Amino acid sequence: MAGSIPCFVCKSSLESCVNVVSLWSAQSVNPSSNGFRSAEPWLCHQDCFLCSVCNSLLEDKEHAYGVSVDEKLLCSKHCYGLNVENGSLTRALNDFKDKSLSVKAALENNESTESCLETARGISEVSCSCGKPKSIEQVAGYRVECIEKNCPIRNYISKQNNHHFETFSDHGSVRDIGKGTSVSPEEIYGKCFYGIRHWTFCAREDDVGVVLFILKPESNPKTRGSFRIMVRSSYYLVFGLLTLSNQHGSKPSREDVVQFLSQQVKVKSSVKAIWSPSAKADLLKMDSAFVKHAYKFGVVYMKENQQTEEELFGNETHSKAFDDFLDLLGERVRLRGFDKYRAGLDSNNDLTGTHSVYTKFHDKEVMFHVSTLLPFEEFDVQKLQRKRHIGNDIACIVFMEATNTKFVPDCIKSNFLHSFIIVQVDVEKNPHLYTVSVVSKADVLFFDPPLHEKHVFEKVISLKTVCFCFF
Repeated sequence: MAGSIPCFVCKSSLESCVNVVSLWSAQSVNPSSNGFRSAEPWLCHQDCFLCSVCNSLLEDKEHAYGVSVDEKLLCSKHCYGLNVENGSLTRALNDFKDKSLSVKAALENNESTESCLETARGISEVSCSCGKPKSIEQVAGYRVECIEKNCPIRNYISKQNNHHFETFSDHGSVRDIGKGTSVSPEEIYGKCFYGIRHWTFCAREDDVGVVLFILKPESNPKTRGSFRIMVRSSYYLVFGLLTLSNQHGSKPSREDVVQFLSQQVKVKSSVKAIWSPSAKADLLKMDSAFVKHAYKFGVVYMKENQQTEEELFGNETHSKAFDDFLDLLGERVRLRGFDKYRAGLDSNNDLTGTHSVYTKFHDKEVMFHVSTLLPFEEFDVQKLQRKRHIGNDIACIVFMEATNTKFVPDCIKSNFLHSFIIVQVDVEKNPHLYTVSVVSKADVLFFDPPLHEKHVFEKVISLKTVCFCFF
């Protein structure tokens, strides 16, 4: 960069001049014994002698260029003159390996919310003052979500889980792809890259395994000249809109972008292009295995003084209040001949009842296993016809038409039920108000929306949105 005077500043606190590298020809300037003043052009033992774009170590000043305005070092091979307009994305790429290794370690060490919960309860500074839940019996192995806005235990566990299990960083934005709807990380490739001209590169690292680099040039007039990129391992994914330009204003080549990404991620092995015709379909198929388009939830009707599995599943009929609640959740459908998502319910011979409740939410199909709509057999004490459906769901809504009885989370013996949404109503005093509580097995991660924002709802407001947002 002809005519510019480099202004390289060491950002470390140096106490000696051992292994100090100088990039200034003014040798008359000597390091102070008490450290380096910010204006002095010194770098400590080459740790600061790195390219500001690709982080590569610069061997001598002949291979570096200084930008006096931004106080940057740039290497001469690929990054000289490159302008990086994505500071947050660059930082996310720099953290890619650390994040991947953190998730990998957490999975291998079997770190769980339950262990965090026990740790939190043992720390006096994070004790919760929200009191015992009014509608749920506290049972070992389960946790009840607190309705206090600043619950120390929830904040502590969320912080730990976010540190260990954060698997996605969006600098894209995903909302643009989803056109207003939520998009999971597993859907990004299918919605943003598949079927559109793009390139895929890969590297195999000893620590995090295979790393994929996926990129395509943007054709949108607002983002033209940028690249939509995805960097992913088995543990972490970074998605973003990358804007690079060289000193002449032209767009870098595909190879320049891959070189930049691999250096930012600190990939040590060689990066190779994937040209296999089936690679794109294979990647889409792999992601689709983790994308759900249909969900099933249990719905159990609970009356006063009912706490056991046999009592809950033994309700042959239900009340008008429960009917009104089911109408909020979805549409009552005739199962015989029903050609949409059935969630294991019989649509030919009415073997699982004649009707059920079905809806669509954000293009996702939802079928409810309603306890009182499933077959009732008087002489079946265990009510297996009902339990075999609801007991195999992951989440269950409990409609509690009771004010003096508590729900016992482990009353239903199941290896699959992990979370319960308790919807309590007082049909005598406040028939139009629903109070929502959530109880989950202790190893279930916290999920949104948090109840401290709102946990009492009016019947006129569709509770369907509230319940589905939890999952």
